Amino acid sequence: MHLAWLFQPTHRPDITWNNNVMGAIHLFETVADERVPALVYASSVAAYSPEPTNLEVTEDWPTHGWPGAAYPLEKAYLERLLDGYEQRHPDVRVVRMRPGFILKRESATAQRRLFIGPLLPGRLARGTVIPAVPVVEGLRAQILHSSDAAEAYVQAVLRPVRGAFNHAAAPPVDGHFLAELLGARHIPVPRAMLRGALGSVARA
Repeated sequence: MHLAWLFQPTHRPDITWNNNVMGAIHLFETVADERVPALVYASSVAAYSPEPTNLEVTEDWPTHGWPGAAYPLEKAYLERLLDGYEQRHPDVRVVRMRPGFILKRESATAQRRLFIGPLLPGRLARGTVIPAVPVVEGLRAQILHSSDAAEAYVQAVLRPVRGAFNHAAAPPVDGHFLAELLGARHIPVPRAMLRGALGSVARA
């Protein structure tokens, strides 16, 4: 079961590529060399190509990612590599798990720092303090709880299944959903402003 992934430093794609892609390739080949019967790999919904109408997609949707960021690019590359890997090693049962954001209370602080960083200081990360939530139209995220994700991975190991599996809870979460959840106002934010802010986080 391959779960390891290096998210940072986002401004050093050579480091993340060497760890995530080259490390995964080495692991995949070791699985075949040692005749391990099953490989359960943690891919991501980020591997999917953009869907312009925001409709739900199934596991057979193209997985070419989004080349504008290292994370989906690396996930998509490994999806292509596994296509050939399965042809070369039909005796290995390959399962590709494609979860959305996996969250739990105990990791909330670490995940806030990882994904949002200085955009949301810790002193403001409380529902009673947040007065407003930025809303970028069309920006949504699929999430699920870590316990549900863990159960899915256990079943992938124990059951004789192959192929790709999506993992996410409904409905997708957007700014409107968060504003209602927190009892906050929602403030429309242009996509260009969001890209600039996230670029600042990535360089931090």
